Amino acid sequence: NAGLVSFDGATWHLIPPPRPGMRALVSVGAGPDGTVWVAGTQTAGISALRFAFYAFAVLVVLALVALAVWMWKATKHRAKRERELYGVLSSLCRRRDLGRASRSKYFR
Repeated sequence: NAGLVSFDGATWHLIPPPRPGMRALVSVGAGPDGTVWVAGTQTAGISALRFAFYAFAVLVVLALVALAVWMWKATKHRAKRERELYGVLSSLCRRRDLGRASRSKYFR
C-alpha cells in the first residue's frame, strides 16, 4: 500500500500513490503514450469515521429494542404476580370466611 513498484532491469523503484493517504491501489493500466494510470480507494479516515457512525447507530437501535422487550416482559410478569396475589388472598378470605374486620386487613 506504499505505492507502485517498477523495475528497470537492474533496480526496483517505488512510485508513491498519486494522492498521499490512499488506502489501497486497486488497478494499474498503461496508456498508449506510456503513461501509467493507477486507481485506488479513498483515505481510511473518512471510511473509518463513517463505519464508526453506522456501528454506533445500529447499537443504539438494538439497545432501544432490548429495552422495549425488557419493559414489556417486566410489565407482563408484574401483572401476573398481582393476579396470583389477588387470587391467593381472595381464596384465603373465602376459605376462612373472615369477617369484615379481618378482610380489611388484607384489602385496604
